Amino acid sequence: MSGVSNKVNQTGRNIGTRSSALPPRSPTYPVGGPTRAPSAAPHRHAAASGATASGVAGGGALPESRPEKKRLREKRRREALNVRFEALQGVIGCGGSARMDKESVLEEAVFFFHALDAKLTSLVAHNQALSAELADLRAEKADLRVDKTALRKEVAALEDQLADVKGEGGDGRLASSSAS
Repeated sequence: MSGVSNKVNQTGRNIGTRSSALPPRSPTYPVGGPTRAPSAAPHRHAAASGATASGVAGGGALPESRPEKKRLREKRRREALNVRFEALQGVIGCGGSARMDKESVLEEAVFFFHALDAKLTSLVAHNQALSAELADLRAEKADLRVDKTALRKEVAALEDQLADVKGEGGDGRLASSSAS
């Protein structure tokens, strides 16, 4: 074989020559062709050139094998888990250390949540005490309103008596009694 072959499309037309060193175009490529240039190495030498099962060096194309897909899923899961551990470390404020292992982060999180639980219990008890005090103050306020109403009635009655005394001309008697 010379490495060059005539290609014929589905209609039977000759579409020119193509080097056999180039891999055949996969039917899974989009209409415009591959997004990356195919590897120049033939498929039988792909392992020696560092290409993956998809024929593209560096693993940029979609994996074709089940183990490769599983490996990538596991890698994404680990990355997401690491992001969540970093977020947890930021929330609990891990003692000011820049980097902690996952076990230490979890220990700090457990301590943090126990402290939050104790604070919650304390705040609930304080809230209940304040609620009881508020109920007592409201009852006292109601009693004071009743007393205020009674005192206003008494003041009004005394003002009426004073007006009656002033109307009778008894100012002299009050003045003489206050002078004595």
